[in-house]
Amino acid sequence: MQWSIPICDRDHWYLYALNIAKKKLWVLDSLHSEPFDDIRRKVDEYAWFIPICDRDHWYLYALNIAKKKLWVLDSLHSEPFDDIRRKVDEYAGKIIHDMVKVAIPSFMHTSEGFEYEYADVPKQPNKDDCGTMERRMI
Repeated sequence: MQWSIPICDRDHWYLYALNIAKKKLWVLDSLHSEPFDDIRRKVDEYAWFIPICDRDHWYLYALNIAKKKLWVLDSLHSEPFDDIRRKVDEYAGKIIHDMVKVAIPSFMHTSEGFEYEYADVPKQPNKDDCGTMERRMI
C-alpha cells in the first residue's frame, strides 16, 4: 500500500510518498535537492497541513509537532459524523504520527499515534464549498 500525502509547511508545498509495506518514505520537494535537510531541523516549530478528500468532501488535518496536537479542520462537520469517519480520523492520526517518526528521527513518539480534536472553524454555507473553505484554512 502506498500513500501520497501533500504537505504545506510555511506556504511551501511538497509531497510525502509513503510505502507502508516497505516502511519507506520519500520526500518530493521542488525547492530542495537535498532530502529536506534545512527544513527538517526547523519543522518542530511549525504546523503541517494535510488536505484530505473523503467521499467527495475536502477537509484538513493540522498538526503542531512540538505540541503533539492534531486538529481536524472541517467546514461541514464539528465531530465525526459516522463510524467510518471516526476510524479514518484515528487511522490518520497513526499514519501522520508514523510520518513524523520517519521525517524527524529525534521525535519522541508514542505507540498510540496522535489524538485528534475537531477545531471550531467557520462552516460552509452549502454542500459545495468544502474545497474553497479548506484552502482558506491553510
